Amino acid sequence: MVENNTLKIITDDGHELLYEILLHFKWFKTGKKYIIYTDNSYDENNNLNVYSAIYDNVLLPIETEEEKEEIKKRIKDLLIN
Repeated sequence: MVENNTLKIITDDGHELLYEILLHFKWFKTGKKYIIYTDNSYDENNNLNVYSAIYDNVLLPIETEEEKEEIKKRIKDLLIN
């Protein structure tokens, strides 16, 4: 569920996870909606953990290399702005 720039996911065992939405967009080339989000945690190199998915009322995995490259481009644009 997306609400107020927050993504709430209920796991199979009933736990509620909250993520901050960094960006959501529809890519006209594929006609799909994408979401880039974070749990505001950091990896061992102190890099922010960022996730992405196709969003169609459920999260679906990114399917192609072309989609992955578009996601990377959008993340870089976020960092520059």
